[in-house]
Amino acid sequence: MSAIPQFGKKLSLSGKFSRLRLRLRTPEWRRYGKLLLAGKLAGVALTLVVMAAASYLFFGRVYAADLTGAGLGAVAVLALMFVAPPFQ
Repeated sequence: MSAIPQFGKKLSLSGKFSRLRLRLRTPEWRRYGKLLLAGKLAGVALTLVVMAAASYLFFGRVYAADLTGAGLGAVAVLALMFVAPPFQ
């Protein structure tokens, strides 16, 4: 267990990998690693499901005519910035 750092010392990347290799030899740490990975994947999946549900429920569909109006609005704002600079 020479890879365990003393207080105040940082562990190098190779030291971190050697510590991980040592820890993954025990069943308890393998179980912990599996649970950690499963929790992260479940969190990402839940986030994607919530995003898809919110966009379906609240925003509906976007048609090309809507995008044309948004593009014209953006062009108008940029043109106004050239006529009246915001910070002077």
